[in-house]
Formats: sequence, structure tokens, C-alpha cells
Amino acid sequence: MRKLIYILICSPLLVFSQDTTVIHLMSRMDGRHTLENASQTNFWGYGYTSEDSITLPGPLLEIPKGDSVYLHFYNDSPENHTIHLHGLDASQANDGVPGTSFSVHDNDSATYRFLANHEGSYLYHCHVATTQHLAMGMYGMIVVADEDMRLGEDESLTYSKSKSYLFSDMDRGWNRDPLNPGPFNQYEASYFMVNGMSGSMLLDSLKEQIYIETVDTLRLNIANVGYEKVTVDIPVEVQSRIVCSDGRMLPDVLMNNELELFPGERYTLLLSSTAGYSGGINVLYTNLSTNEQNGENFIPITIESPEGVKEAKPSIDCFIQDGVLQFNCQERERFSLVDMQGRLVLNGYTEAGLNQISLEGRTRGAYILTIGRVVVKVVY
Repeated sequence: MRKLIYILICSPLLVFSQDTTVIHLMSRMDGRHTLENASQTNFWGYGYTSEDSITLPGPLLEIPKGDSVYLHFYNDSPENHTIHLHGLDASQANDGVPGTSFSVHDNDSATYRFLANHEGSYLYHCHVATTQHLAMGMYGMIVVADEDMRLGEDESLTYSKSKSYLFSDMDRGWNRDPLNPGPFNQYEASYFMVNGMSGSMLLDSLKEQIYIETVDTLRLNIANVGYEKVTVDIPVEVQSRIVCSDGRMLPDVLMNNELELFPGERYTLLLSSTAGYSGGINVLYTNLSTNEQNGENFIPITIESPEGVKEAKPSIDCFIQDGVLQFNCQERERFSLVDMQGRLVLNGYTEAGLNQISLEGRTRGAYILTIGRVVVKVVY
């Protein structure tokens, strides 16, 4: 009993003896998110209280390792919401699960407290009517990082830059009519996102593209909050070391350029290359019920020499004639054709020489053609 009393008395002192991170988040149910085809859809989500708006996904929360965190949450909406700290070492009372924690009522506020003692990638999302609230957009990513820019104690695991990507999906029918979403077994993802973007939006966004030099090591934080399985295919020209899985350091570093992320999974990787490169990461979305690939996204990567010697970016001349997409390849390459909603239309392998792909019966519009390291926007 004496030992228990000591712990109860001293635990708050341990919390306050650490550096502190204070975060102010709000939730709303009136968001409008712009899709790749320039249309808009409803979403519910989180945002910084100071900015008075919500985003899809919610803000990326970057927290120094070892900090005590005070997450102040204001619910500016007509329904109850919470913030579930997925994978973090929060106490049960601060874990955001109604019944064992607490719900935050409409126009009310609360504070979540936890220690960020383990570096890695994490998630946060609403745990009230979880299936619908998460599907509507109430989610975000948390990254805990050492201020020395190193993973663990090994000096070889230092890095110079960091990027974070949160993979998610959307059943646009649910978002169009959230009052009548239907049973969860009828949820069917029809839109696939990386940090809330899809298809050409990623190609056009400088913020989301990866740019490093050969002297850099990039810390890559990835997480899947959607209902599809996500396969991340990193080009073989880039060295990929898996250092953390689900918010914990691995006992041994794994070398792997292809990762599968099931719903809720997270990884932290270190990427580097000794040679210049221009290409990107393929992100594939697979329905867990049918095992069918439903969508694909592409994250551009550019690696350059610090001396300014830039390799010529590979290119392929392609054109459409009489409904046939035509292009020449020097060698056999993997290819994919994705529509502007991020849906996979065709994939396979090219042949050396002239390739012809029939687009007969396809919807008129723009497509993203990926051939090996080359990404081309084509209009049919």
C-alpha cells in the first residue's frame, strides 16, 4: 500500500518534469473537400482552433519525443465526438473511447493528456460511431520524433529531412448523404487519397512531392487509416530501411521496398540514394473482401546531386490516335493507367518498341500514365 501511494503522489510530478507540448484542436461537421475533378463533397473533421476551420485529413501533429502533451479539444458540432489516440501510450481515461474514457458533447471541451515517450507514426480519430465518423473524415496523423533527428541510439539512423503520408479512402455516397450511409458491409471505397489528395493533385502539389539530395537521408512516416489494404511500392533505385512499426523501434532494421499496410498500420522508414533519381512511389489500394485493386496514387520523388549535376529526367513521347494510346519503350517496363478519380483502369507490362493500348469504350477525359519511372498526363 505504501508503494502504491508513492506512485500516485509522484506520477504527476513525473509528467510536469518533462517538456510540454500544448495542442488546440476543434471538430466540425460542415466541411467541404475539393476532389480531383474539382467537385466538392461533405466531410467531418478536425482543425486547429486558432484557424477556425477543419481539414481532410486533420492537421499533422508533430511532437518531440519525451514531451508531456496536453491536447485541448473543443467540439464545435451538434454531435458528440472524441479523439482516440491510436497506438499512443495514453491512459484509459485519456484514450478517447466512450464508456472507458469520455465523450465530448456538442459545444463542450476537454483535455487529453499523454506522454510521447516512443518515436514513430501514430493516428488519431473519432471513436463515437467509429465506422461512420472515421469514414466521414474525422482522422489525422501524429508523428513523434527525437529533436536530434535520429531514430533510437544508433548514429547510422540519423536523418536530415522528414515527410509524412496518410493513406485513406472514401465512399463518396456516404459523404454525399451522411444521414443515410447504410450498413457498414455496404461501404465501398470509390476515392483514394494520400494526405487528402488524389491522382494529378499529388503530381501538381510541390508540398507533397519528395525532393532530396544524395547527401540526405529522408525519414518517411506512413500510415493507413482507410478501410482498404494499401501497398507502398518504393522504387528499387532508393534504399529503404524500415526502422519502426506501429510506433515501436524494430529490434533489427529491415531492408524492404514494398510494404503492405492494413487498416490502422503505421511504419517509419529511412530513404536514401547515392545516385540521382527521378520517379516516384506507387501506392495501390486493394479491397479486403474481393482482393481486387481499386485505386492507385503516385508520389513523385526527385533525388539530385548537391554539386548541381542533374541527370536528365526520363521521358516518353506518347499520343492518342483513333482511340489508341501509342508510345515507344526501350525495354520492358511496368505500366499503369489511372483515371482522374484515382481508379486503376489498366496495368501490366510494356514491350520494347512500339506499344499500343486501346482506349475504346473508356470515358473521355484525362488519365495518368505511369511507365517505370515516367509519369505522363494524357487526354483522351
